[in-house]
Amino acid sequence: MVLDILIDMFWNFANLKNIIIFLFLVVVFYKFIYKVISSDDYKKYFAIFILLSFILIFIVFYINIIIHSRDDDFKLGEFGDFAGGVLNPILAFFSFICLLATIILQQKELKMSREELELTREELEEQGKTFEKQKEQMELQTFDNKFFNMLEMFSHVRGSVLNTKIIFEFLSPDGVNNFEKLKILLYDKLFSSSIFIDSGFEYFNNKAQLKLSSNKGALNYDFKDEK
Repeated sequence: MVLDILIDMFWNFANLKNIIIFLFLVVVFYKFIYKVISSDDYKKYFAIFILLSFILIFIVFYINIIIHSRDDDFKLGEFGDFAGGVLNPILAFFSFICLLATIILQQKELKMSREELELTREELEEQGKTFEKQKEQMELQTFDNKFFNMLEMFSHVRGSVLNTKIIFEFLSPDGVNNFEKLKILLYDKLFSSSIFIDSGFEYFNNKAQLKLSSNKGALNYDFKDEK
């Protein structure tokens, strides 16, 4: 009874040891596969790993079949059963390795996607800042255009008002003497006939007096507002 308990404990310990060894091998293979796939030439390293695995299987098969069991059909049958029993775990192991490789590749792609999204976000922020600067410059340029247009309009209105005042002073009763001054000035400059000048200035003087008398009320009203 005690012996059976000890045997059971030994087998349990052996199974626990095998489980620990298996988990350790899984971790080692995971690290190896992760390192291989994370590198730039992961396809080359992964192909080398698969090739070495098949070479190892072929060597084991050659040693057991060609060397030890080539003259014994019974041993060949035993090895066939052994190979059939081992093949399924080997295929399962390779499937597990491929699953690990797929998970690692997905992690790598997700990392690259996060980096690309971060770069895109930074580019969008830079574009937003650039658009804000362009908007400020456009607003400043619009303000400058409006300001200079207002200055130009003010200058035009001011010139129009000054010209109107000059015409009013020229056509006012006090400005009649301006015709005489202009007459004398032209006479001195042009040495023209006094008859021509007298008749011409008489004509313009009469026109001015008529214009002044007809628009005197409107002119007085307008320039009172200007003052």
